[in-house]
Amino acid sequence: MTAELDLPDADGRRAALLREFRREPATRPRAFRLRPAAPLLAAGALALTVVVATLAGTIVRDRPAPSVPAGPVVPAAEVRARLDHLDATVTSTVRSFSPDHFVYVRTSSAERWFSEGGTRRGAVLDADGLRTTEPLIPAADVPAGDPRQSAPVEYVLAHPSLSGVVGLQDGHPRRSPGELARHGSPGEVFAAVRAMLRVGGLVPERTRTWLYRAAAAVPGVTVRSGVTDTAGRSGWALTLDRQVILFDPGDGALLAESSSGTPGPAVLSSAIVRWAGVRPAK
Repeated sequence: MTAELDLPDADGRRAALLREFRREPATRPRAFRLRPAAPLLAAGALALTVVVATLAGTIVRDRPAPSVPAGPVVPAAEVRARLDHLDATVTSTVRSFSPDHFVYVRTSSAERWFSEGGTRRGAVLDADGLRTTEPLIPAADVPAGDPRQSAPVEYVLAHPSLSGVVGLQDGHPRRSPGELARHGSPGEVFAAVRAMLRVGGLVPERTRTWLYRAAAAVPGVTVRSGVTDTAGRSGWALTLDRQVILFDPGDGALLAESSSGTPGPAVLSSAIVRWAGVRPAK
């Protein structure tokens, strides 16, 4: 242990003076005289307090409101008619897929590969490089049997996959889009529909409009026209609080989805591929 060193003379005198102050009675009167600089300091402190308070009030008052899509509200009847029109006129692209395949999605900020069945590791390529992602459905949660036929609504909402979405639409029994809204709070169901669109609603087209109907049926959802994504494309936005699903009313393409109030990042393309991390052939 290092021995304590003696204080230098100046420090010793200072310590002694402090000890004298401590021994003084608390009630001992002291002479007090406001020096000329004190009023200036007091005035400066008051002014600083006023400035800080003013700035604080300005910051609170001038904080921008949360960004939410703006545009004319589309009546529910018009939304239903538009989705019916898409189902009747848009040519459905026939795509074969299996749980061994991956859904490839390219957005304005990243490229992602989602396991078609949700049980395999996916991948993401963004500014941080290429890396694997955890399976959407943990192995312990995979139900027995064919998920297209047997997965309950609650399961697909919690573990979105392309097979699960198609199973809700075409499985036995078939599920109506509005049924999803009865299996959770509005915010939870809308978020689940966004996730299903992200991993499987891009293909096939009929499944995509089925999910738009499911989102529109959630209580509290508003549909607005003339909303643009981060790529400048205009579409119809289904919104619930800060959650957004933006689609093109002309062909039903998903333009963007987010939970930040702003539609983005923009969905640029999608495909079914065999391997995670490998782009589709051009």
